[in-house]
Order: sequence, then structure tokens, then C-alpha cells
Amino acid sequence: ESLNFDTKDIEFPRATGYIPQQIALAETLEQKGFAYRTKHALYFDTSKFPSYGKLAGVSSAELIPGARIGTDPDKHHPADFALWKQTPIGTTRQQEWSSPWGRGFPGWHLECSAMARTLLGPEIDIHTGGEDLAPVHHNNEIAQSEAASGRPFAHYWLHNAFLTMDGEKISKSLGNFIYLSDIVERGMHPLALRYFFLQAHYRTPLSFSFDALAAAEQGLVRLWRIAREIADSAKRVGLPSPALERFVATVRDDVATPAALGVLWEELRSDELSDEEKWMLITVADEIFGLSLTEPPEAAALRIDELPEDIRALLAKRDAARQDRDYAEADRLRGELENSGYRVDDGPSGTIVTRRAE
Repeated sequence: ESLNFDTKDIEFPRATGYIPQQIALAETLEQKGFAYRTKHALYFDTSKFPSYGKLAGVSSAELIPGARIGTDPDKHHPADFALWKQTPIGTTRQQEWSSPWGRGFPGWHLECSAMARTLLGPEIDIHTGGEDLAPVHHNNEIAQSEAASGRPFAHYWLHNAFLTMDGEKISKSLGNFIYLSDIVERGMHPLALRYFFLQAHYRTPLSFSFDALAAAEQGLVRLWRIAREIADSAKRVGLPSPALERFVATVRDDVATPAALGVLWEELRSDELSDEEKWMLITVADEIFGLSLTEPPEAAALRIDELPEDIRALLAKRDAARQDRDYAEADRLRGELENSGYRVDDGPSGTIVTRRAE
């Protein structure tokens, strides 16, 4: 909720809540001839699925046997994967269930397909996940899902690149993760993190640091202040424009959020758009970005009366220079203000001042 996620229509399934569905899916695959039994497991037979590995053009030769679990000498092919694993004799696992193949547990690929089929149906529009899941896990999902249903499993696959910190992937196994509460405790707004993520394309690696997050927060704060200024001047009345069409087209080009943010900033600074056109652009951008642009937090930027007297004097000189069209002097004064620790932007109804990120 702090990051403006609307979860009312989102399911949060647990794999352990769908064991009967997983068993039923594995039974279907066995009945259709796509699976075989060994002494230890039920395996999916990749040789029976000719297009196996089609996602990202992964060939079976590229797959590493036993990359996740130990190899089974009874497997027919290194790429074959377990649909159900039997609990070893004399062993009791924390999680195990009875099945037609003995007491045991499902393969980790099976659970995803079973939950998707149960909650969304046999054919879905979009499947997402980390780029490391494409070669094995997602190809296995495709194989077992399409073999069972005879229909395409997912029409679009969106794989995100890694989020890194100090050159390493942020992951649970490495223990180098940061909680949202850590960010809030540093006095940063949670939506600064959302803005930070939007600055990178989902297929481009992103390196996290608190300095980068602070810079993102400053950009968001400036955007909030501009949005508030436009809301007042446009009376919250919006009009369509070619700029809006350009923005939407940019987002639709493989969810290009960095480029779309660039379009938003460019058009909001443009003198060619009316305030009403800018307001509709802000409204649509907020529906997509979820940055509270239409209802920005109160502490979006510094009021002029909050600034030190010497900074107010520099701002007054800069405003006068801009009024006289002496842009060289205005730029010089902007530089002097930035050297003093302030960021200056020109909004539709005046100068917007924020503190620069350290």
C-alpha cells in the first residue's frame, strides 16, 4: 500500500494450498504419454515435446544436468525434469503428501503451472519473472502446461534484469536485501523507491544505492510540485493532446518507463502545451506510474518563505533575469543556487525549489 499497489484483484497463492491440482496435472501428463516413472520420481519427457526450449531459443545442450538437484541415473535425458519426487526411504520431510507415485512432493516447476491453470485458466496473456528463470523454469512451465492443455501457455514473456547492490544481485540467499522500512527510517518517501525503479527499463540491470535513491526522491519531489502547480492553474480540467498520444505510445513500446518519464518531463516543461493538456497528461501518467501525481503529498517542495534570505535574493535576481530574457545570467544564477545546495525548476506558475540530493 505504501508503494501504491492496488492488490484488491491480485491473488497471493501458496503452492502448498494447491497440492491436489498439482497431482491432477501430473496425472494428466502421464496419461497423455508426456511423463514416465523411475524408482525415485515421475519425470516429464522432454523428447515428447518437440518445441522444448523455445523460450529465448534455449537448446537442451545448454541445460546443465542436476543444476538445482542431484542427478537421477534413471532419467532418460538430462533436460527431463521432475513432476513428482518420492521421499527417500527412511526419511521424513517437513512437507510431503501422498500421491499415485508414492509419498513425496511436487517438482517446483509443476506448482506454478498448476496454480496458473487453477486461478487464471490454461492460457494467459502475460507471464513475468527474473531473467534467470527463462532457460529452465519457464521453459519447463511451457512444456508441461502446453502438453497438458494443447494450447499456448502465455502470449508474452517479460523477464526483468537483476537489481544489484555493490555489484552483486540482491537476493534472499545472499542476505543483501533492504526492507522498505529501512528506507522510511532514513526519512525517504516510499514512492521514491517506485520512481527509482521506473527510471530503468525492466530488462536493464539496476544498481541500488541510497545516494541513487535520494536523487530519485528529489526528482519525484520536483514532479509533485509541478503537478500541484498545474492542478491549480488548470482547475483540474484536462484536454487531450499529441503529447499525451506520444506518452502512451512510448509506454506501449515494451513498457519503456524511462523513456516515458522523459516524455512526461519534456512535455510538462514545454511552453507549447496548455495547462489543461498538461493536466490530462499528468492524470494518465499517474494511472500508469502510480506516483500520486494527481494527489501529491504536502511536503513536495520548499516554499519561498522557507528559504534563507540570501537564497531568496538569488532567486529574485534569477527571476528578474528571466523576465528580461537574459538567459545567460539566469543560468549563471541557477548554477550558483545549485552550488548552494538547491535545485531550481521553472514551473507553469513560478520557480520551484527543492534541496539537492547529497
